[in-house]
Amino acid sequence: MATKALILMAEAASASVGLDLWSYEARGVSVATAAMYPIYYFYTTQKWQWDEDLSPETVQNIFRRHGGWLEMAQRRLQHKDIALLLNDLRPLWDRSGGGMTTLTHGVPVKLKRRSLFG
Repeated sequence: MATKALILMAEAASASVGLDLWSYEARGVSVATAAMYPIYYFYTTQKWQWDEDLSPETVQNIFRRHGGWLEMAQRRLQHKDIALLLNDLRPLWDRSGGGMTTLTHGVPVKLKRRSLFG
């Protein structure tokens, strides 16, 4: 939830007053760092050490409910790990984090062009 709040704040600052918080960095930590950190735990829930016994289904449902920030992060960062995650989660609708962010912030998926014979 803290990551979502940080990304929503960065988007609001950019859209409303033209302040680019996405490029701000202090001691090597930025909004991009915060955006990437939780993604690791989407697939490796057993490594999460702050809550006991989180199943992959529980974590994935949390990302589905509160993951609207992923579309915003992907639009800014264009990171392959976020793209993989979005392929599993789309379409995202986050009631408290931007609504249908797949429509408002989603980066179109680049489809591989196929030739006639494969």
